[in-house]
Amino acid sequence: MPVAAARRGVYTESSFRVTSSDMRRAFFQERPDGWQVADFIRQMCHFGQMSLLDEDRSRVLGKADVIFCRNVLIYFDARARKTAIEVLYDRLNPGGVLLLGHSESLLNVSTAFELLHLKEDLVYRRPETARQATPDPDPFT
Repeated sequence: MPVAAARRGVYTESSFRVTSSDMRRAFFQERPDGWQVADFIRQMCHFGQMSLLDEDRSRVLGKADVIFCRNVLIYFDARARKTAIEVLYDRLNPGGVLLLGHSESLLNVSTAFELLHLKEDLVYRRPETARQATPDPDPFT
């Protein structure tokens, strides 16, 4: 059901706490049950289920500019979190952003992302160019 709800793209008033009314009108259409993401945006989106731990299968998804992975990593152990973040990093285009849940962070998981401070949130961006740093040591080997 969560994928079906995401595909519908309908949000209630509480989802727009920090969104200006101009932005809401530009990118959403009002409906009796809330605000739906505008069709021109929905046509660019793809929804589906996959295992974040299956690196090979994730490659069929192609690259993305934005990945929403909210309140998922909190259920993984440290090794699985590291694997999932590597998969998500690989799926992002350079400059692409990863949005996690408020209780999630990449602290002690990955240093490959740049941290962006937005008005009310933190997001992670894949750098435009690859970093020339040494890989993070794997504490599990």
